[in-house]
Amino acid sequence: MFFIFFSLLYLLYKNNIKNLKYQKDTINTFFNDAMHELKTPLGVAILNVSMLDESVQKSRLKAALNQMKITYEDVEYFIKNPYSSYENEKINFSLILKQRLAQFHTILELKNIKSDIKIDDDLYIFLNKIQANRIIDNNLSNAIKYTKNQLKIRLFKRFDKIYFLIYDNGLGIKDTKKIFNRYVRQNQNQGGFGIGLNIVKNICLKNEINFKAKNIKNGALFIYEFKEYKKLILDKE
Repeated sequence: MFFIFFSLLYLLYKNNIKNLKYQKDTINTFFNDAMHELKTPLGVAILNVSMLDESVQKSRLKAALNQMKITYEDVEYFIKNPYSSYENEKINFSLILKQRLAQFHTILELKNIKSDIKIDDDLYIFLNKIQANRIIDNNLSNAIKYTKNQLKIRLFKRFDKIYFLIYDNGLGIKDTKKIFNRYVRQNQNQGGFGIGLNIVKNICLKNEINFKAKNIKNGALFIYEFKEYKKLILDKE
C-alpha cells in the first residue's frame, strides 16, 4: 500500500517538473521571439528620428525611444544572462560614462533637470562593456525618474579604487535593503519592470564591485566602488 502511495507521489512530482520545464521553455521562447521582433522596428525608428529637422517633437521622440532602448537592453540582458558569457576586458570607464550620458542629454533638457557632472579622465576598470552600460544606464534612468530637478554625477579615483556616484534630489529610498531586489519599484506610477537595479546587483556581485544605496539629505545616493585596472605581466598587451 505504501509502495503504491509513494509511487503515485513520485509520478505526480515528475509530471509537475516536466510541466514546469515546458512552461519555462515556452516563456523563454516567447520572450526571445518578442525581443527579436522588436529590435528591427526600434532600430528603424531611432534611425529615422535622427534624420528629422530639429524640433521639440523630435527631442521628445528621441527621449522616448532612448528610454525604450534602455528597457529593451535590460530585458535582452535579463533573458540572455544565464546563457551568455561576458568576457571582461580593460575598458575606459570615464569614456563610456561620458558616451552614455550623451544619450540622456535630450531627456535631461526636456525635464529641466540640472546636472552637476564631474568625471576624471582615463579611469580604467576590468569589466565587460555591456555590463558597464547596464550599470550606468539603469542608475541614470532611475535617477531621472525619481529626481525633482537635480542630478549629481561623480567619477573619481581614490588610492587604487574608482568610485562612481550618482545623486538625485527626489523623495529618497523607501527601503535601502530591498531596492536592489527583483521587481522592486519605488513608485508604481513610474513604470518599468523593476529588474534594472537587480541586474546591476548581479553584475556587481559577479565582478566583486562594492555597491550601496543610501538616503542622504534631500535625496538618494548610489555608490559603486570598482577596482582600478592594473596591467599584469601575463596580459597580452
